[in-house]
Amino acid sequence: MTAKFYAILTNQGAAMLANAAALGTKLNLTQMAVGDANGALPVPDPAQTKLINQKRIAPLNMLSIDPQNASQIVAEQVIPENEGGFWIREIGLFDDGGVLIAVANCPETYKPQLQEGSGRTQTIRMALIVSSTAAVTLKIDPSVVLATRQYVDEKVIEVKAYADDLMKKHVAAENPHTQYLQSKNNLSEVADKAKARGSLGLGSAALKNTGTSGDAVPLANGANTWSAKQTFSGGAQGALTGNASTATKLQTARKIGGVAFDGSADINLPGVNAAGNQATSGNAGSATKLQTARKIGGVAFDGTADISVDTLRQNLNLGEGSALPVGVPVPWPTETPPAGWLKCNGAAFDKSKYPKLALAYPSGKLPDLRGEFIRGWDDGRGVDNNRIMLSSQADAFARHNHYIRTTNSSTQISDSGDPVRGEIQGTVNTAGQNGADKTIGNSGESETRPRNLAFNYIVRAA
Repeated sequence: MTAKFYAILTNQGAAMLANAAALGTKLNLTQMAVGDANGALPVPDPAQTKLINQKRIAPLNMLSIDPQNASQIVAEQVIPENEGGFWIREIGLFDDGGVLIAVANCPETYKPQLQEGSGRTQTIRMALIVSSTAAVTLKIDPSVVLATRQYVDEKVIEVKAYADDLMKKHVAAENPHTQYLQSKNNLSEVADKAKARGSLGLGSAALKNTGTSGDAVPLANGANTWSAKQTFSGGAQGALTGNASTATKLQTARKIGGVAFDGSADINLPGVNAAGNQATSGNAGSATKLQTARKIGGVAFDGTADISVDTLRQNLNLGEGSALPVGVPVPWPTETPPAGWLKCNGAAFDKSKYPKLALAYPSGKLPDLRGEFIRGWDDGRGVDNNRIMLSSQADAFARHNHYIRTTNSSTQISDSGDPVRGEIQGTVNTAGQNGADKTIGNSGESETRPRNLAFNYIVRAA
């Protein structure tokens, strides 16, 4: 099968490579270009001096000899993910003078841009067989190198193997840190011991033996006899038995008359020389405070101060007349109601502000008691039937009859002998006609009412 994809030296490239081999110079391959060949797969032509339709040219990422073939040079370029938007069908290899040394075709591939919704880092490689790899400079600029995933993985394995080997040797070494003293040698490695003692603040006592006689240092855990008074600025610790003239505090604190006592300070006993804090039971003439504070009407009380009825009322949110439930109409002797009260004048009120008042008057409107008398609700008694709560009622007389004696006289008269006093008005009856309607003259006020006193009806709002 004939190869479809391949790379060849151009005529210029072959000549420059042969010249370099003959003269012992170097051919510097520095750049690689890719193109789309105007939409068709090209056939590499040795006469080419440029790509058919170049899309990108950039420095090489790597130039090396194939480890599997000593006469084959591998050139590599990495196109980062932020470049693209073109097809790749042709590849060109250039020297440092911009001469096309080799040209190749490749399987069609599209290099997308990130803004197209996809991106990838793409590696382009060209393998070129030459007669003498020695004539080619295998050198790249490290500032333009982009590492491939394979390269990075290989280097990671290499570095890990190196680090593991170093750690293995470190652990196996008997003394890997020669700059430090080893604990197993018990400071025997210290060369200048006198200097070491000075650095540690150790005086001549550090050279003395311990004991109980002579110039020896007394044993810390032994039964030593001190010939002179000793002063311990940091205090002495440990068990002390019996009485001691130097003791200033009891090991275990005790209570005297309910008062804690550890010997470090004086105490006063209540009922003896001062008031104390010990517990007493029952009543005591000297008590000034309750052991446990209590509450009276929600007000804290411990016996140290008086509490007033006003304080209790305020604490319970009780104002004047507060014993009455919210919503009860009360006669008030002034035009202005006290705080927390409203006039019964038919005005609307804020139900959210006065929720308890709204329970009594769900309509959100107070009854209008101005100039009105209050009547008890019938509640099934049968005296005032068919009434609903808070309904109004007009004034009225009870049903009754008035009897008037009439006459057959044709003259208007005033019958003073009639049991009903008052003037008989209207057209009088003619003779022989009895029973015609007559009226009795009226007198009095505009309403029917009992004797009364005027008060301002108010209602507790909260």
